Amino acid sequence: MNNNLLLIQEYDSPFSSIAESLNAKQRTLLQFNNFDNVIVSKDFKKNISIPRIPCLVELNVPLGYRLLSHVCTTNDFHQNILSQHDIESKKINFVITPHNNTLNASNVFNDYYKFGAILNAEQDSAILQDIIYLFYEATKYIDNTQLFLSIESSQKNEIMELIDKLHKSMSIPLSQTKLVFTINKNIDYNHRMSIINSIDCLLQLNVVYVSDIEYYYCLLKNKRLIGKYNLDNNYSIELISYSKNITNYNKIKNFYHQFDHHELYKKFQQTTTINTIHGIKLNKDTGIQNLL
Repeated sequence: MNNNLLLIQEYDSPFSSIAESLNAKQRTLLQFNNFDNVIVSKDFKKNISIPRIPCLVELNVPLGYRLLSHVCTTNDFHQNILSQHDIESKKINFVITPHNNTLNASNVFNDYYKFGAILNAEQDSAILQDIIYLFYEATKYIDNTQLFLSIESSQKNEIMELIDKLHKSMSIPLSQTKLVFTINKNIDYNHRMSIINSIDCLLQLNVVYVSDIEYYYCLLKNKRLIGKYNLDNNYSIELISYSKNITNYNKIKNFYHQFDHHELYKKFQQTTTINTIHGIKLNKDTGIQNLL
């Protein structure tokens, strides 16, 4: 790494390897930080932040953002959130290297229409049961559908018990399950891409964080994408309306955007490709170097 560049990484980012090869001409602090924990140091000529931004209604904005040289984001939606809090930001390109790996699922599902979601068990607990229940209700009379869930959790047994209880409450025997799920303590970027490669439609309905890599990778692979938010104004996805609801985040009550259940129910019944994506190009340069 360049001697003038100090990299602080509070969350896992696909930009890490790119950042290590940057050439900083002045002493620069580059941080991948959670939104509520930004660092500003007078020992560096430039302080640059690429924050991980929660999509919650009430955000506590640290004063440090007013003192940074640059705040960066990779999409229009998060840039708009920053703007609402009077934080000026630079939009950088999202760079991703695609692959063709898929999940090791049975060939029986090859001809099925596969919905999928990537959830964090703790942050997305408010919607996990809703998604499973709505999927089963909507596809009760549709045979060739499947729901792939990739759940990030260190409590594997508890999640399996929860899903088992849901099946029993809906009187769905194991032989008739339409759910394929994986539970991992950490879901890395390669695994996220493998999941998207394996499905026909991604549900991006998460409570707290909406993932850039999932959004842009879906567009790059021309996969159907259903979400509460459209991250990039250059593209169009299927949007579901939402209303405010309460969740716990960092042990504090906050408002999140609860997706409309009826709209998701109807979307589950649409098992054909809906072509809403046009002309996405693969970025090769983030543009971070231009800020150093």
